[in-house]
Amino acid sequence: TMNEEITENVAYDRGYNKGYEEGRKRAFHLLGELADFYEHGCGIAEDASDEEKLLDKNSRTSQVNACRYAQIVIRQNDFTDADLPW
Repeated sequence: TMNEEITENVAYDRGYNKGYEEGRKRAFHLLGELADFYEHGCGIAEDASDEEKLLDKNSRTSQVNACRYAQIVIRQNDFTDADLPW
């Protein structure tokens, strides 16, 4: 009947939406872990030149910022032109 079809569709949509939201939360969390890894877990050889160390630092900062921006996109569920902290 029509009511059964509607009920099945609503139940399916709820399940889909729950899975979608859980996926967004998981992606947000994983990006945070990746940003932390870039920020703290990577290193460069101690005997690297000052220039190499600076390039590594700038590269890691860019990687962290990209992860944080992706988290903002996930949280808002949309790309943003907002003023970002970096």
